[in-house]
Amino acid sequence: MGAPTRWRLMNIYKVLEIPLVYRISQFVLAPGMDRIVTGRLARMFAAIPRPERVLDVGCGPSSWLWKLGMKPIGLDICHAYTVRFGSNGSRAVTASCTSMPFAAGFFDVVFSYGLLHHLPEQLARETVGEILRVTRPNGHVILFDPVVPRTAVARPLAWALCKLDRGRFIRPQREYETRVLSRPEWKIERFTHSYLGTEGLLSLLAKDWTGLDGPVGAHTL
Repeated sequence: MGAPTRWRLMNIYKVLEIPLVYRISQFVLAPGMDRIVTGRLARMFAAIPRPERVLDVGCGPSSWLWKLGMKPIGLDICHAYTVRFGSNGSRAVTASCTSMPFAAGFFDVVFSYGLLHHLPEQLARETVGEILRVTRPNGHVILFDPVVPRTAVARPLAWALCKLDRGRFIRPQREYETRVLSRPEWKIERFTHSYLGTEGLLSLLAKDWTGLDGPVGAHTL
């Protein structure tokens, strides 16, 4: 990719930090995603105990969980997003996903939608470690992230959209499972999440065993 192309993409990505533009781009580039993903999330949350303390990591300007009647705390590194997130009375924190300002085991459920494909492998793994750290024993982690189509020929439009996505690390499923999640205990669903054929993985982990806390730091709520 040449320098002029990179410059144009960086300007586009900067514009996408504007909350309204972000929401419009999701509607245009992933039609049907709202209905499809909300339905999948509703079924997954119906299968676990109703949580009291919920964290949405990489929340953006709004949370998918609002559609399910939940009021999570939001966390995002983009201050414009957390300001918008908090404008309806919800709490949001501007912070890094690799160093969250919360006590270990504080949340019943930690949720993240479409974050990990913005991060290189090491940071993605550290983020999953932090997510596990702040999830309580017997709590749950629910993650969604897009994956590249198995072949470009089968889904050419979805393949092209993956290449244009501002998240530069959309991975094949096996790479995502083995090098980012890196544990066999995850329950994973692959599904088409828009009418344009883009695909993603919805992953559920029940933190009901030892050894899943990740790095422990002196973080407090």
